[in-house]
Amino acid sequence: MVLFDDFTTEGKSIEWARTLLSSANAAQVIALTIGKYGASRHTAYQLRPGTTIDPYQVSYHLAATNFVTTSVTGAAGPGPDDALKATMSHFITAAQSAA
Repeated sequence: MVLFDDFTTEGKSIEWARTLLSSANAAQVIALTIGKYGASRHTAYQLRPGTTIDPYQVSYHLAATNFVTTSVTGAAGPGPDDALKATMSHFITAAQSAA
């Protein structure tokens, strides 16, 4: 599963989407964003061992204590055009290998 987001600030929405897709048994979730707002770090969220969710249930009462967080520092790198070309090249190669 490839999850696209235009821009991220701290990563909460894309991380929650990744968590829901992983909980729905997606074999692999690749999260991509085009850019980042501000100088804040991205925070990766993982459910604590023993915490489970049903991604098909509408309402949850989770707290920050249900997650293990890791602060990820970013750096300036190649522009989005280069990153998207590299990603698409990877998918094309994988599809050709599977055929």
